[in-house]
Amino acid sequence: MDKKSNGSTQALLAKIDRCVASQEIPEKYAEILKGFLGSYQEVTREHGEDPESFTDVFELFIDLMKEQIKSPFQFPPYHEKVRSPIDYYKFGLDFLRPLVDLPQSTVSGLLNLDQMEAYLEKKENVILLANHQIEADPQAISILIEKTHPKFGEELIFVAGTRVTTDPLAIPFSMGRNLLCIHSKKYIDNPP
Repeated sequence: MDKKSNGSTQALLAKIDRCVASQEIPEKYAEILKGFLGSYQEVTREHGEDPESFTDVFELFIDLMKEQIKSPFQFPPYHEKVRSPIDYYKFGLDFLRPLVDLPQSTVSGLLNLDQMEAYLEKKENVILLANHQIEADPQAISILIEKTHPKFGEELIFVAGTRVTTDPLAIPFSMGRNLLCIHSKKYIDNPP
């Protein structure tokens, strides 16, 4: 790690510590952020990127998370991605892009996406059923098809469970997606 990258890392770690000291971020989230920062930088290095170049987007993530802790965003049953005053869709892609190994990634079935887009142009419906692995899948999908089907990736509507609409770490990413918000049976007796 060069001195410049180390300085940026130290500045981000110091910012996290200041947020804990001012009680803007609980300690448990600070530890998660610190661990995630280290992993984030390690992966960007592995992908041949300069971790320094992503300091701004990580700092924005910290600020957005602080805002969610202070005043959590309330998701309606159908949420349309927020593009202003902060473009949360762009933020999510910018944040995740360095973590996606594009040269080693493949996308199968692009002809199916062509057909789906044709249906959508005719105002027909398309439903994709998939099981996902992580909360970042919506951003990863958009990144993987942004050169071939950018509008399709941007306009997808995802089903969102309680966790991605209540966790301050996930909310900034969820705000950048179109979501059909559901509440699991675990919370069915609680409002809403």
